[in-house]
Amino acid sequence: MKETPLNVLLIEDDEDDFVLVRDLLREIDPQGYELNWIQGYDAARKTLCSRQHDVCLLDYRLGDHDGLELLQRARAAGCKTPIIFLTGQEDYRVDIEAMRAGAMDYLGKNEISARLLERSIRYAIERRRVEEQLQYSIAKLCKAEKSLQEKMNFLQLLMDTIPNPIFHKDKEGRYLGCNRAFLDFVGLKRKQVIGKVASDIFPSDLADQHSEMDADLIRKPGLQVYESSLTAPDGTRRDVICSSAPFFKADGVLDGLIGVIVDITKRKRAEEALRESEHQLRDLSFKLLHVQEEERTRLAQQLHDNIAQTLAAIKLRVEHVPRTMNGDDDGRVTQWLNPLHDILQDAIKEVRDLYMDLRPTVLDDFGITAALGWLVKEFQGLCPQIRIEKRIEVDEQNIANSLKVTIYRVVQEAFRNLAEHSHASKVLLSLVEKDGGLELIVEDDGQGFDVCETLSAEGNEDGLGLASMRERVKFSGGTFSVESGSAKGTRIRAQWPSAT
Repeated sequence: MKETPLNVLLIEDDEDDFVLVRDLLREIDPQGYELNWIQGYDAARKTLCSRQHDVCLLDYRLGDHDGLELLQRARAAGCKTPIIFLTGQEDYRVDIEAMRAGAMDYLGKNEISARLLERSIRYAIERRRVEEQLQYSIAKLCKAEKSLQEKMNFLQLLMDTIPNPIFHKDKEGRYLGCNRAFLDFVGLKRKQVIGKVASDIFPSDLADQHSEMDADLIRKPGLQVYESSLTAPDGTRRDVICSSAPFFKADGVLDGLIGVIVDITKRKRAEEALRESEHQLRDLSFKLLHVQEEERTRLAQQLHDNIAQTLAAIKLRVEHVPRTMNGDDDGRVTQWLNPLHDILQDAIKEVRDLYMDLRPTVLDDFGITAALGWLVKEFQGLCPQIRIEKRIEVDEQNIANSLKVTIYRVVQEAFRNLAEHSHASKVLLSLVEKDGGLELIVEDDGQGFDVCETLSAEGNEDGLGLASMRERVKFSGGTFSVESGSAKGTRIRAQWPSAT
């Protein structure tokens, strides 16, 4: 395939020099160049700026003007054509000025040859091509740099809008960047943070901790979350959660760490206040239970000592009336007294059941073993179809009186639920000493229930008193658990590490 000849523009006011250049180009390659000769300054300026030529040979002398002036005006007008300066007299000063003005080369006419001209043209065109590529690459890099800077500005703005402190550092621990929240958190300006390490910002104890955690994360890359504390600008220590992770170069080499700090001081204070409130609430609930038991004891005592005794006395008097009639009773008095006797007997039983429910005297008089035996007897009287297996293996002297009351109330509530809801045929009641403490178990083979649903229903008529049992056990220093399921029965378990 035939190559297109190079279009050469010659700006020269001397015809002999034109002939010289023409002959040299023909000697190089007769078909390789197309020469366009321009003599006048104005015509040359217009032709040069038309950008139709591959290379321009420009003479230094152009009548009243010179080639330097034309070169400068052409470059100012945006001419990109490579220009080679020609002169009949070598002058170092002109050479330097021409090169500074944008000439690609400088040739003396008295020493020019075909070989030298060919090389100069070839180098000039190649240099212009390289310059254009370089300018394109520079423009592309500038555009990429601008785009990168815009993205960096956007990321910095994005980080600054995040309320939590954020930072990133290199693998030597020097801070590379951070957001405004981090600067506010440590009370420093950006120039006081960037390029610094933890020991330049935090007290030595905190700096050592963070440096140790960073080193561990670099050894074992992954997500790292830990609680710590930092010193606020006002000098107070703030409780924080630090979350850090490594970032990597494109080749997979670890390049640094990025971290986020969450201030949990308020949350910790709220949790402490909540725990304190819960502690106070437990104390109050314990005191209420204690007062309730005392009131139950007082009412039970009054029922036993006053009303029950009074009713018993009335019953004895009613029974004594027929014996004092001396045979004068015609049957009407006895007939009238018998229903009254039965009413009194029922009232005495109801009062007895009431004060035994409030506070069974058997618990105070004979202890927990006897009290649980009485509960079993009463329960079997109400539910004879349910068989109870009882296992009581404890030393009464090792159990505190307050814990006896708790055990009794838990079993009492469990038996009440059994009677009303379980549909069980067999029940196990176990109270034994275990691992230096006590273990209470009430287990049945009944229909069971959904524990979560039942606990959520506590406080209304659907509740089973589980919350009350759990609180009593908890207040007495024990643990409480319930296992149940549909058609799987129920197992209530309470444990106390110490019985005293």
